[in-house]
Amino acid sequence: MSTTRHRTLTIETVPGTNLGETFTGSLAERQIIPKTGDSYLDSLIISFKGDLAATTTVALETFLDLVNPLAFTRGNMQIQLRGRDLFALSSFFYGVTPDFLVGAAGQDDKVHGIRIPVWAPVDPTKVLSYSITRVAVTNISGEVLHLASRWFSEAPAGRTPIYAVQITDTLPATTGISTRIQRLPKLGNLLALIVFNTTVPTVTADTASVQRLFMDAPGGERSEHHIADMLGTWKEFHDRGTADVIPGVLGPYGVIDFRDSPLDLIANDVKVDVETGVASDAVRYIPVIQLPS
Repeated sequence: MSTTRHRTLTIETVPGTNLGETFTGSLAERQIIPKTGDSYLDSLIISFKGDLAATTTVALETFLDLVNPLAFTRGNMQIQLRGRDLFALSSFFYGVTPDFLVGAAGQDDKVHGIRIPVWAPVDPTKVLSYSITRVAVTNISGEVLHLASRWFSEAPAGRTPIYAVQITDTLPATTGISTRIQRLPKLGNLLALIVFNTTVPTVTADTASVQRLFMDAPGGERSEHHIADMLGTWKEFHDRGTADVIPGVLGPYGVIDFRDSPLDLIANDVKVDVETGVASDAVRYIPVIQLPS
């Protein structure tokens, strides 16, 4: 039977009531050293906090981008995402949002337990490492960050590494359909495509940055994904501290879920076309890919 182990990676005082390592500057690349009996790194878990200025608050979606990005490598880059995208990936992949608190002026903003699937079997020929870049957030100070790792003594069958690296895009200056990704990375099986939109439908408007997304699927078929379908992925979540926070954080993300029938990106060239709904909007595409090994 496999044994589960949980270890802190950041440099912290133990014992102590601190929530992590001081994060007033970026954390340069650090090697992750497996211990005897570690066969598989299942996930990373990141939490962080910051002190709010005495006269103002900071929205959770703004606070989350204090981390921009977290990078994890296993010989090659495997995960490279900013804090808000990590929050969305964790919510989608595990079906529950991380815990968070949005403080009043003079209090704290905090987020706990953003879980990042890495699914990395330990291989002595492939060095594991992480780095975390801090981007200053106005009216936030005294930042602290905690990073943990979850290990198994035996690798689960069929669980090979997860690749999730953002692809940034600025949509064309005119609306209409255009090719935005000529070919998704030919790395493995596509489990999901997460799309961040600057603009999404509201009570007074129907337009979104990505109004429709088209993918060339195997067999020559072309699948169409409307913004209404992609936004419908999210469940109803609740914040234990402040009402109506989660829609602001997850609301801009659309998801196309392939987990029931992953799309083979190695055997197929998969192009992504987009109908631009709002000209010149910033968009991020996050292909979540399961690598062969």
